[in-house]
Amino acid sequence: MHAPRSSAALAVSLDPVRPAWRSALAVVCLALAVAGCGQDDDPAPVPAPAPAAGTPPPTAVGGVSQLAAPLPVWLTETSVVAPLSKATLDASAVAQGWTAHLGPARCDVTLHAILHPTTGPRGEATDASGAVMVPGGAGCPGPYPLLSYSRGTDLDRSRAMATPGDRETQAVAAFFAARGWVVVASDYLGYARSSFPYHTYLHAESEARTGIDALRAARTLLAGLGVPESGRLAVVGYSQGGHAALAIQRAIERDRPAGVAAPLATGAMSGPYDLAATLAESVQALPELAVSLGSSGSSRDVLLRLGDVLGTSAADLLQGGSQLASVLQANSVIGWRPLAPVLLCGGSRDPVVPFANTTRAAADFTARGATVTVIDVEQDPVLRIGLPPAGAGRDALGRYHQGDVPPRCFAATRDRLLEALR
Repeated sequence: MHAPRSSAALAVSLDPVRPAWRSALAVVCLALAVAGCGQDDDPAPVPAPAPAAGTPPPTAVGGVSQLAAPLPVWLTETSVVAPLSKATLDASAVAQGWTAHLGPARCDVTLHAILHPTTGPRGEATDASGAVMVPGGAGCPGPYPLLSYSRGTDLDRSRAMATPGDRETQAVAAFFAARGWVVVASDYLGYARSSFPYHTYLHAESEARTGIDALRAARTLLAGLGVPESGRLAVVGYSQGGHAALAIQRAIERDRPAGVAAPLATGAMSGPYDLAATLAESVQALPELAVSLGSSGSSRDVLLRLGDVLGTSAADLLQGGSQLASVLQANSVIGWRPLAPVLLCGGSRDPVVPFANTTRAAADFTARGATVTVIDVEQDPVLRIGLPPAGAGRDALGRYHQGDVPPRCFAATRDRLLEALR
């Protein structure tokens, strides 16, 4: 059975009008998105095809990155979207209020759009889009390391990271690309220009494959543009992207895919790493969820369709049915030993993704012998400056997950993890 398109489910799960049951319904909806991906019949990761021998590299013509035919198999299409000068990045930082954590840009950045082949959750051939942010300019010499960036969830399936005015794009460019990292930011399956019919929300293996294939596409682009690489790779992501970042690290260290270096470190921020335990945390809110569903046909339909997918009943799901827990457990990104160091950053008052995800992931990884650093922005004397006051209610924390925590965790990840790796 194919998973239904998840955009409607996400729209329900993130409904800001009903915050009391939002987190519980989010768990139900993420399971709806991943359950149909067939964990039992999901094949092993499909190796990407080898680049065609003798394929001409891409060349820069008239400010647009154009590929000579035939196209390299790693990269379907690419174009220059916009130059982002240091002055432009600094002005954006002032407008967004990031200057306290950012510092001045060291590099100009050129934003490229890419479209590349990848595979879906069952190994089916498809494509995904993304952005490649290439640093350069005076005072920013190469060779440059690569940084895989995985974005947060968005209800707008047309949104693309290769958009100069996008707030997350601006943040990633300013914090990472403007410090000398070539940033490769995937749009995920089913978003932006991807032809895949739905978004595989929090499906760990397809997140990983898409991110890895985006790195291959970016390396093809860099080779054609003559941009030197250092051979170093870091993996970073925020919110859903934190989950994806750990999935990418796990897949690279497990499978050693051709054309992709082993990551030197991973920075995962405010992500839902332990999905099965997140369900358990939400069970106490489920009775209220059941009442709320009574006035929402669309929400009720989501829950009933989830029952159909899992072969159980909506009532079982409201009680935290074992099949639902099994799906979430299969897509959790803990329960393995990261070889490269991991930094986990978040805020302990996060009302969207509980910080307990961070502490559980850290405990699990540490017990397996991994090197893990945990940063709670609330406990850091520098990062906590400017956060909502102690005792602030849920309404006052409305921007906490999307506005307050990201620049603080981006800065901590860059300065305390990545700077030493460049």
